[in-house]
Amino acid sequence: MGIIQSLRNKTKEEGIEEGEEKGREEEKTILVKSLITQLGLSDGQASEIAKVSLSFVQEVRANLSNK
Repeated sequence: MGIIQSLRNKTKEEGIEEGEEKGREEEKTILVKSLITQLGLSDGQASEIAKVSLSFVQEVRANLSNK
């Protein structure tokens, strides 16, 4: 395999990893939104259940308030 093909493969793999990470982030956001809006949980409770940082939950809540 040549250098160009190796670079293409590496770039493709990195793109796939980025896409997967973005998908996981979107799933966490949807979960936290549901915990806040449907169950009325506090930031701390939502953070603990979703296994995300408190600042992540606070950011999601702030974005909900801005809409």
